[in-house]
Amino acid sequence: MKNVIKVLILVMLVVGTYFVVDFIISRSDNTLAIPDLTAESTDFGKVEDVKLEEAKYVVEKQLLSSSHSFIDQEVNAQIENEASSLVSDSDRQDKVKENQKGVYKNMVETYQVTDTIVSVKVTSMTKPVSSEHYTKLIHLYNYDLGTKKAVKLEDLFNEGYKTRIQNIYTDSFLLKKTGMEFYTGIESASCAYSVLKDYVKKEGLTMANLEMSEADYSALFEPKTNQPLTTATVATEATTDTASEDPSTDTTEKATDTTEKATEKKTEQGSTARAVVDTGKMIAFTFDDGPHKSNTDQILALLAQYGAHATFFMQGCNASYYPDVVKRVYESGNEIGNHTWDHANLKKSSVETIHQQVDDAANEIKSIIGVRPTFVRPPYGAVNDTVREEVAEPMIYWSVDSLDWDSRDPDQIVPLVLSEVEDGDIVLFHDIHATTIPAIERLLPELISQGYTIVSVGELMAARGVDIYSKEVWYSVPAN
Repeated sequence: MKNVIKVLILVMLVVGTYFVVDFIISRSDNTLAIPDLTAESTDFGKVEDVKLEEAKYVVEKQLLSSSHSFIDQEVNAQIENEASSLVSDSDRQDKVKENQKGVYKNMVETYQVTDTIVSVKVTSMTKPVSSEHYTKLIHLYNYDLGTKKAVKLEDLFNEGYKTRIQNIYTDSFLLKKTGMEFYTGIESASCAYSVLKDYVKKEGLTMANLEMSEADYSALFEPKTNQPLTTATVATEATTDTASEDPSTDTTEKATDTTEKATEKKTEQGSTARAVVDTGKMIAFTFDDGPHKSNTDQILALLAQYGAHATFFMQGCNASYYPDVVKRVYESGNEIGNHTWDHANLKKSSVETIHQQVDDAANEIKSIIGVRPTFVRPPYGAVNDTVREEVAEPMIYWSVDSLDWDSRDPDQIVPLVLSEVEDGDIVLFHDIHATTIPAIERLLPELISQGYTIVSVGELMAARGVDIYSKEVWYSVPAN
């Protein structure tokens, strides 16, 4: 009998303990857990917080309020639709405990990508009634304030947007599929947009999977961590004089003995020109597609170090992004040429577009440095009779293509140029590729040691006394 009583007491203790623990747990779990969302950027418009709490749901929504109603309407419609769905689903449920309410919460982030491009990112967290799990969704919206239209995915591959994306970055990229945290490498800046386009098509993505962020579309393309890029200090006339007193600059002095520096003056050729005598072995270096936010400065520093000049054929859209770089190119005595507004194929363009592409770029460059570029380099070297007739400026081709855009390898660029270059050649490089920099660093001293003077196209023509308008297209400028 005593044993039975002991067993009953033990059972009662166990059952009592169970109910006590259950009561404690139920009390401790009674608080509804709502995720914390913090915006990283709100530099466009304002965000209004709206909170609704009822017996079966909690809604904490942020709505965008800007001076552009066409943006607010699209973004807020998505938010309202998601919140309404949660409310409707919750209302259909039976009695709901406090800690099992349905929850909808969102966060709005806004980015001023450029003066006219804005990006809006909406992150939402939704938890149905009685569920413990949240579903996270990310919606991305991109707008052009100038056209008052959304920037669609296919727009990114049109000439204007394509060029901005293509030329902002260096050699390696990460493509980010937002929300799914998926990354894939893109190895070639010159074809990054086509690689992305093919990838998007293959994966069946939409604009909602991609985003532009506040810094140069950085959430669409994110640069890999490469070696640190140093900001170049461009040699001015004063620094050149100081450097000449340093014995370590003997090579530079020898390379520039044939250059008459005393007559430097600004001309209408988009450069701070120097009078150059014909040494009999002269090469014009040219750089296309820039300016680049860091590469161009490093090339300028190398040119200054070796007493060389070059012609930078700039796209107007890139010049508009980096006017300070444009000024440094001009003020350092190098020449600026016109590479159209956004790398348009003039051969495939209408007469109106040809004039617009050339004039828009020329006007942009002139607004920065005060002079209109004398020379035009047609993108892709694409010229027909219409282009020859409509473009008033002399067009500059090249006689040596470094293929730096293709190989991206200094060990291939350097021997190719050295094996092909001759007096009077115009050599094609691209300052948008970081791999071109070490190639230039090796080529300059080697070519100078062979007796070549490295000049801009304008300097080469002036030294040889040619009429720049005597040919519509120039491939090289050999000695008479």
